[in-house]
Amino acid sequence: MKKSWRNLNHHFFDRLLLLIEIIFYLFLVVGGGIMVGVLAILLIILIAAFGAWLAIQISSFKKRSQQET
Repeated sequence: MKKSWRNLNHHFFDRLLLLIEIIFYLFLVVGGGIMVGVLAILLIILIAAFGAWLAIQISSFKKRSQQET
């Protein structure tokens, strides 16, 4: 059976397309993982900041109630 250039090129482009698809999904997974990590860190910072703000509010409320009595 004689191999034609058309079949060889078709095979090459199939492999190239598969490689591009694998690289695309790899970037998608890595990028998604980085994004999830950044969002998790931001959420932790937000919770810590809210806790600190709440602690300041509670302590100032206690000081105010002690000054009134």
